[in-house]
Amino acid sequence: MSVIIGTAGHIDHGKTTLIKYLTGIDTDRLPEEKEKGMTIDIGFSFLEKNGKKIGIVDVPGHEKFIKNMLTGVTGIEYIIFIIACDDGIMPQTVEHFNILKFLEIKNGIIVLTKKDLVTEERIKELKENIKETFKNSFMDNLPIMETSINDISSFEKLKEKIFFDIEKIKTKRIDKNFLMYIDRSFSPKGFGTVVTGSVGEGKINKDEFLYIYPQKIKIKIKNIEQHGERLEYIEKNNRCALNISGIDYKEVKRGDFLYKEDNLKSTEIINVYLSLIEGNKIKPNQKIRIYVGTSEIIGKIRILEELYKNNFLCEIILEKESYFFQNQLGIIRNYTPLITLGGIKILKVFGKKVRKKTIEYDEYIEELKNILLGFENKNKEINIGKILNFLLDFHKKNYLEKGIEIKELEKNFSNRVENLQEIIKELISLEKIKVIQGKISLVDFKIKLTKDDKKIKEEIFSIYKNARFLPYKYEIIEESLIKNGYQLNNIQAIHRYMVEENMLEYLGENRFILSGYFKESMKLLKEYFESEENKEKGITLGEFRQLINTNRDIAILLINKLEKINFLVNRKNIRYIKGE
Repeated sequence: MSVIIGTAGHIDHGKTTLIKYLTGIDTDRLPEEKEKGMTIDIGFSFLEKNGKKIGIVDVPGHEKFIKNMLTGVTGIEYIIFIIACDDGIMPQTVEHFNILKFLEIKNGIIVLTKKDLVTEERIKELKENIKETFKNSFMDNLPIMETSINDISSFEKLKEKIFFDIEKIKTKRIDKNFLMYIDRSFSPKGFGTVVTGSVGEGKINKDEFLYIYPQKIKIKIKNIEQHGERLEYIEKNNRCALNISGIDYKEVKRGDFLYKEDNLKSTEIINVYLSLIEGNKIKPNQKIRIYVGTSEIIGKIRILEELYKNNFLCEIILEKESYFFQNQLGIIRNYTPLITLGGIKILKVFGKKVRKKTIEYDEYIEELKNILLGFENKNKEINIGKILNFLLDFHKKNYLEKGIEIKELEKNFSNRVENLQEIIKELISLEKIKVIQGKISLVDFKIKLTKDDKKIKEEIFSIYKNARFLPYKYEIIEESLIKNGYQLNNIQAIHRYMVEENMLEYLGENRFILSGYFKESMKLLKEYFESEENKEKGITLGEFRQLINTNRDIAILLINKLEKINFLVNRKNIRYIKGE
């Protein structure tokens, strides 16, 4: 169980209290934290089961301390996402969610704290709000549990659930160089320099040598400690404290990192793949703060090309040279005011300035796209782009349709995209697309009628309204509107739109009826069956025809439709309202 657990949530929603009840450890270690009642710096504790200790990182929830929160989530595989029942979803709740999403943390649990302060109705309402706010994201699939300081068993149940979840997490292979970002450096009496952090990659043994960056100084691992126990080695997905020699603790600061090799080079330009939070914008050469590992780095960002909505290839010019790794994930925030803008994935560590509208620029963009394709899922990103661009084009051509049938999409991409179903699921979780009534569309797509569309709709509506329970065949309606100067494809599109929007009900044999009249036929039948005599004898086709004042053909279509939707039941050609 090499997993690091992290907490996230708004200030004063009970993160530190929850950890205290789960572990017996108070992670508020600074005097000012005790005084103010908030977590300013990251705190550390652990859960223990059968002698195995699992590290927990308690990160601050206050907006001013978001930088430390970003430091704390480094290396986390499982998140305890905390929302207080009395406050509900707050601004930093959403900001923490976005950060976790961009850092691709997918495992965890949602915990509703302070249950004792609210009613059951409030908890039900909050759960619905959570589902709505975070729908189609990784949090949509997370379980929800409740805790109360008046019910100690609620913490025991939560602990068991966390252990159960963690057992199912598959750890990745440890075949990369050791990498650990440092979040604290200090010097206990008689020990020299001690640094703490979360191991991001690889494995290191006691008495081995590493290099500390950016100083690029060789250091030796004198001792390895985890949760008060001395170890001979430490590996990925573990918190630890390393007692090192070769450097004074005052020379080490948060953001420095330990690496196995001494061959890393710093850079002043990086190229990244940027996913922007919806509603945010990037200005040319906008000053930003970059959070990678436990570092905060200042730079200026320039968009090179938009791949699809809110997703870009970008260039970042740094204020000072820094160290990065290809495929590394990070967060960018506005320089001031401090607003989280989006998440980045580093494509090219050693970037270069290129001018737009040149052959070199086009070649460089192509190179970045190829790098993007070359990561863990080789063709996934380009396939995502293909699908999103296809949907964008589909909406332009079919702007009156809610989306494309899933089967039709599969038909279009059956020979061009591997693992299409998995990509569709991922796009839903990334909130790029939505599926409504079996139709796929871009998540922000909405049908908008033009003035001409509205005129056609009104004319179609008027024809059906005047026809009442004697609707014409659809071909006659088409002919009538064509004579009035409307285009056939526009008529068909608006009519289809009216059916999808439930303005029209299809009866069969190419006949439709206004949904209002269809509901009226049901109302008339309910009134008819209010009589005990009618309840007993039922209604014949002829009586139904007279009831709604229509001809025999339409009466048959209507009564069959009412049977199909289980409103009526047929017993020897006599109809009754189902259930009566």
